[in-house]
Amino acid sequence: MDRSTPAGARPLSNPPAGAPRNVADEPPELAEFFLRPDEQPAELRTPTAANDPVHELLLFALGSEWYALPVPLLREIVMPPPLSEVPRSRPSVLGVTMIRGEVVPVMDVRRRLGLPEQPPPAPATRVVIVDGGEGPLGIWVDRVLQVLRVRSSSLEAPPPGVASEGDAVVRLGRQGGKLYGVLELRLLIEEAR
Repeated sequence: MDRSTPAGARPLSNPPAGAPRNVADEPPELAEFFLRPDEQPAELRTPTAANDPVHELLLFALGSEWYALPVPLLREIVMPPPLSEVPRSRPSVLGVTMIRGEVVPVMDVRRRLGLPEQPPPAPATRVVIVDGGEGPLGIWVDRVLQVLRVRSSSLEAPPPGVASEGDAVVRLGRQGGKLYGVLELRLLIEEAR
C-alpha cells in the first residue's frame, strides 16, 4: 500500500478548533498526516492580531524605576509649571496649575507608589498631562523615555505578593532588559481627586 500523502491532503477527522493534534496520540498509520508541534506554521504558534492587540505606552522614569501609561490617555507633555498648593489635599497632590485655561491638579506618583521623595526639578523633568475622562491630571516625572508599541501577550500580571488590591501597577513589561510597571490611570485619578 502506497502511504504517500498528496499535497493538501487532510485526515478524515479534524481536531476541535484551536486544539492542535499531537502526533504521539495518533495511531501509527495516521501519524504522518499530522504536523508535529515543531512543524506548526508560525501563525498557529503565536496569537493572532485580533487576540493579541498592540498597545501604545508612554514610558517614563521616576528615579531608577520605569513606568508606563497608555498613550490614548495622553494630552501633552509640558515643562514643570508653577504650582499652587491646595490646603488639605491628598499627600500625593503637589498642587494645581493652569494649562490652557483649565485647572490641572499635578500629582507626585512617587508617593502613590511608595518611592523615595521627589528630587528638585532637573532639565529632563516633565509633567505629563493625561485625561481619563474626568478632566486633566498632571503627573510629575523625572524624564520621559519613549513611546512603546507592545502586544498584550508581552505584558504580565504582577506576581502574587507584589501588587495588592487598588495598586496602581496593573501589568509588568520589559524594555531592553529592564522591567517597567504599567499604571492604571483610573486608580491614580481616584487617589488624586
